[in-house]
Amino acid sequence: MKCDTVTKTKQSGFTLVELAIVLMIIGLLIGGILRGQEMLKNAQIAATIKDVNGYFAATASFQDAYGQLPGDMSNATVRIPNCNAASFCGNGNGNNRIGRNVTAGPATPAAFDAAVNQASTIAAPEVETSYYWKHLAIGGYISGIDPGSDPSVAVSGATHPNARASGVFVVFYSAYTNPALDVGVGHNIRLQRDTNATASVAGGSMPLTPQQAYSIDIKLDDGFPDQGFITADYEGTGCDPAGRYSTTTTSNVCNIQFYIK
Repeated sequence: MKCDTVTKTKQSGFTLVELAIVLMIIGLLIGGILRGQEMLKNAQIAATIKDVNGYFAATASFQDAYGQLPGDMSNATVRIPNCNAASFCGNGNGNNRIGRNVTAGPATPAAFDAAVNQASTIAAPEVETSYYWKHLAIGGYISGIDPGSDPSVAVSGATHPNARASGVFVVFYSAYTNPALDVGVGHNIRLQRDTNATASVAGGSMPLTPQQAYSIDIKLDDGFPDQGFITADYEGTGCDPAGRYSTTTTSNVCNIQFYIK
């Protein structure tokens, strides 16, 4: 008697162990990506801090060498090699102010005149804020801009250096204290979205998250946005309500400035 052979079909699938291994691999990949992004952000912050320290040192070295402020230097075309019409380089007015001297104004970004100073112009004294970077670059004190760029067309990465974290560096002088904007008397290097300060505040996105701004502040200063030589301006953006960086906010809402003189 012949018996029929019954063939059983084996169902294939993942076992619990295999699923656990797959989930573990996915978790490691996600963790690696997030860790890589964090490392990249930290590297960008470190590079930005290095650049700021470099601008401080460059400004001090320039003053030691020439006895005047870069940008404001009244005889730059005579003393700085290659500072001439061909490189769109000229003289400041020598009044120890980089840019226009503002003595009063409303509690707006234009109150310290950063917007006007960075406008596309070759008129003195506003053009001194572009000449600041040009004098340093042509003199060999900094890199990161085109020394031959035309200041009548203000462009980040050409007339003004980009920040490696995000945004662009500008320079301005405030002749009075504006508590609403956390800006004091003196020169500041400002990290903002673009070369136009008004658009940088009113136009939405800023260059930094509060956490990034805090990371820069705590490494160079005291970690408080309304005091010290590093400040974050314009609380209306949500960057620093009640005198603290809003580090739980993940959107870009911060401009910061670094007091130099």
